Amino acid sequence: MGTKQTAGDAAAVRLNASEQGGQQSGMVRVMVISLGLFVIFLDSTVVNISLSSIIEQFGMSLDTAAWIMNGYTMTVAMLLVFMGRLADLIGKYRLYTLGLFVFLFSSLMCALAKGPEMLILFRVLQGIGGAMSIPASMGFVRAAAPEGKVGSAMGIWSAAGALAIAAGPALGGALTELAGWRSVFYINIPVIGVALLLMLRLFKGYRDEKVRLRLNPVSTILLSGAIYLLTDSLLSGQDQGWTSWRIIGGFCCAVVLLAAYIGVERRSKSPLVDFRLFRNRAYTVGVISNFLGGILLMGIMILAPLYFTEVRHYSTIHASLAITPLSAILLVAAPLVGKWADRAGAVKPLTAGYIIALIGCGMMAVIQSDSSVPYVIASLTIVGTGVGFIAVTSLMLSTLNVKPSDISMASGVFAMMRNLGGAVGVALFVSIMLSSFNSSEAAMEKAVTAQVEQTDWAEPAKSEALATVHAFYAAPAERAEASAASANIGSLGEERSRQLKAWLAAEAGRSEATSMGRSYLGGAILTVLFMGALLALRGQRASQASGQDAG
Repeated sequence: MGTKQTAGDAAAVRLNASEQGGQQSGMVRVMVISLGLFVIFLDSTVVNISLSSIIEQFGMSLDTAAWIMNGYTMTVAMLLVFMGRLADLIGKYRLYTLGLFVFLFSSLMCALAKGPEMLILFRVLQGIGGAMSIPASMGFVRAAAPEGKVGSAMGIWSAAGALAIAAGPALGGALTELAGWRSVFYINIPVIGVALLLMLRLFKGYRDEKVRLRLNPVSTILLSGAIYLLTDSLLSGQDQGWTSWRIIGGFCCAVVLLAAYIGVERRSKSPLVDFRLFRNRAYTVGVISNFLGGILLMGIMILAPLYFTEVRHYSTIHASLAITPLSAILLVAAPLVGKWADRAGAVKPLTAGYIIALIGCGMMAVIQSDSSVPYVIASLTIVGTGVGFIAVTSLMLSTLNVKPSDISMASGVFAMMRNLGGAVGVALFVSIMLSSFNSSEAAMEKAVTAQVEQTDWAEPAKSEALATVHAFYAAPAERAEASAASANIGSLGEERSRQLKAWLAAEAGRSEATSMGRSYLGGAILTVLFMGALLALRGQRASQASGQDAG
């Protein structure tokens, strides 16, 4: 590249003009970087559709299974900013490739997991690999891009993430149906292997530009502890009781650790996060909106497959096809929203995103077990459209409104908030659903009891059936949910047993759908609350809100 780079540039790697090999080879390098990133982003959604199969094989409850998702997204959220700073210290190329190695190994171990504990453990390790690669890849792409092609390179980088999210449900459904849930992890191995081989070949001669700085692991420990306690308390509240000392103590300790983190960061000479970034209103609104987008996307993505597999009894592959529009619309909306924001600024499309997401969540809040499938798919697609609007415009606000020297830190915080939002979304939506389902146990028992009493069965059979129903619902709620189709009621005779099982399953399905609707209602309420952030952008010119004056 013929131009001289300043210290404020985001480049972490440099090549001489003879090593660059022209614009074409430069864009090939960008695509290779994006290939590894594609797999890492893919794992944030591809596992969702396999969750029912994993729960069935290991006999897990939904709140435990949620850690299969959150073990990954939460770890990425915890470590993203720290890994971004580490990339500046040791070099983005080195950290990116090391992250891919960690991701490859952990994917293999997830595929070989013999139990839920092992699977969750190696999902955490996958999260560590993802946290190493994601922030390093952004600066790495900017450096590898040919002169004058940085915008196109970042577009490829962003498209890789959007395509991964869009392809996740369909790919996960097909793999699970054809080869079992373990295949969603096995598929990572050859793709990451190819990416690593291409990296070693195409980037030979790259020299990392390193930055002298001091890392403060105390900040990372404090932030990680706060995130873990918050997520664990949200997931455990419905089981332990929201007023129990464990849950109240967990939330309080999370607040204390977060306050301690902020205090340590403010006194640090080389903080992980420079809080001066948040003096920029556009950047702050972008980060807040990105957090909401993560909540809505991952919260809905964990429940939508379960609605089709558990309530409607779809096969895994049919369920994956039903929810594909939710994620695919993100890919379609991105370029359209980007063009709109380029012309009119980010405020209008961001506001539209909030409103569209609110409408979609409101439509999903009233779903029932017998709701029209086109209605459910349309509702999910509307939510996805709103999230797509929010994702694109929040990215513009959060990257185009900061100085070039702050882009690495700013993008790390942005990505952290998206993953943190995803972890909170999974915990929040699952917690609301299970709390609602557990509280409806008495109503389910009453409904099935009424159906038994209305039969013309002989009194001994009717009494035995009523006793069976009472014993069934006296068990833990997750047993009632999971075992409705296999209750031990064969002594009633084949026909009566079949009828009673059908009633139990139907009531469980109705209650599960209603409980999911309440989770979506929670998403709608959150969207309304977060819309208050838009007030911070009032009075700003369109050019400022779109970042055209940044820097």
